[in-house]
Amino acid sequence: MLSPETYAGLTMLDNGPKPTMAQIQAAWDNRPAKPLPPISVTMAALRLALGRDVCIQIGAYIASITDVNAKWQAQTWWEKAATVNSSHPVVESFQTALGYTDEQVKDWFETAKAIDNQ
Repeated sequence: MLSPETYAGLTMLDNGPKPTMAQIQAAWDNRPAKPLPPISVTMAALRLALGRDVCIQIGAYIASITDVNAKWQAQTWWEKAATVNSSHPVVESFQTALGYTDEQVKDWFETAKAIDNQ
């Protein structure tokens, strides 16, 4: 956080008014969280971490995709990928469609990483 001395010496590049210390503090307090680094795991480990019920939900979601190309891509990825990255768009689409939280996805990938490291 800025010290009063540093704040006093602050000059805005556009010569506009300086934000107040309260505005700076509010901006700092409300800054977005840093994104988590992606985790790469084997598909086998991820499936074990997800468990049978979640794997069934993912299969049902894939079966419900009406666009033929999107369905084929998701199915191919789910059935054939050797490794999975937690930031992959298909992972994000599964997460959104099935209503899982970022924390749940992170936990599954961390569990899968531990399985891979056994």
